[in-house]
Amino acid sequence: LHPQYNDAMREPVENEQAQNAELSWVYRNPALSSKVSFFYGNAYNISAMESFYGDIADAWVNHVVSGMAHQQLGWEWSGSWGMGGGWDLEWAACSYRILYSGSPTGKLYADNTEKLLSTESIVTRGYRVGVSPQQAVKLGIQYRSDAGWICAVSFHHLSNRWVSLQYLRRTPSMLIANPVTAPEHEKLPDQFFMHAMLGYQTTIRRSTDRKSTRLNSSH
Repeated sequence: LHPQYNDAMREPVENEQAQNAELSWVYRNPALSSKVSFFYGNAYNISAMESFYGDIADAWVNHVVSGMAHQQLGWEWSGSWGMGGGWDLEWAACSYRILYSGSPTGKLYADNTEKLLSTESIVTRGYRVGVSPQQAVKLGIQYRSDAGWICAVSFHHLSNRWVSLQYLRRTPSMLIANPVTAPEHEKLPDQFFMHAMLGYQTTIRRSTDRKSTRLNSSH
């Protein structure tokens, strides 16, 4: 069995554990609805594996990391408001912080032979978990006419995105060997985009069987 798919090299997924708590408040009336939530969570025994060509080993290697933990804390707010006359306003905002915690360990294996090349602790505590944006805002407005026309536009902003850590570069030996060039955690640029839609909705009525079919068209 190829080492990359050998379950003996990494912790089984069922060993991962998670604890989550959420507190929410919801408000509704005929025109306005809104929800505010606060959440906190911990995940333990997370494992990961990175495969790459190792310069020192002069061969393909697998770096297996176990014992990672993630801690997250944040809030989210969403809602909609029927302003009358066919106009609706929608919004959503979320901000949270997800950090590495725990004391993970990394084991470096030769890819072809599964030989253990090294075992080291990994310094990740306090760093942000990468890739996903940890702050997002959306604001949208929509209009529906009595004649069946629909138009909508929404604005989105994503921020607080971080580059994923390269775990081998967070080992003590790497940080000692490269004290000046030790990698800092890079933050990715914010993203902004807009979505617009124009459509028409109509109903075709069949007088023979009194059934109706609704057609939607949007661009």
